[in-house]
Amino acid sequence: MTKKKKGSQSNFRVLEGARPLDIEDPELEQDDSGFYVRMFKHDFTDPPWRKPAGKTSLAIVLTSDKWGSEDEELGRILMRDLLQTLAEKKELPQWIFLVNAGVRLGLKNAKCLELLQNLEGMGVKILVSKTSLYHFGVETELRVGEAVTMFDMVAAMYRAEKLISM
Repeated sequence: MTKKKKGSQSNFRVLEGARPLDIEDPELEQDDSGFYVRMFKHDFTDPPWRKPAGKTSLAIVLTSDKWGSEDEELGRILMRDLLQTLAEKKELPQWIFLVNAGVRLGLKNAKCLELLQNLEGMGVKILVSKTSLYHFGVETELRVGEAVTMFDMVAAMYRAEKLISM
């Protein structure tokens, strides 16, 4: 069984199990089956199944100004390398959270400050724990990101598909 649009040479096949629609369309030639297919073009500029280019729904939680605990100098070098590598990746994390001693990464004169500022300039949201800033007495030295409450951090964490804590 096929239906043709008036003046059209195209034929449509009726799919098995299709239900009849109770719609009158003067541009369709109908037969007695009551089935027809209407097709239209839709422009999906940002379809929901495709992630925005360049950003992943990833949150990275930095709890220290160094990576690892054995050698402090090596730990600081590794943290700087991590932030540099993140900036060079094609897909960036959506958020970086600075908590506990990790807030030191975003303070003036921090060795990783410029790397975090570059990531922020590339669209990565940097959320810094107000509680940690006040605990260390450095709330006026923050030079990157936004000082936020734990409520704000947890809300962002819930939006992330993946969460990495370091």
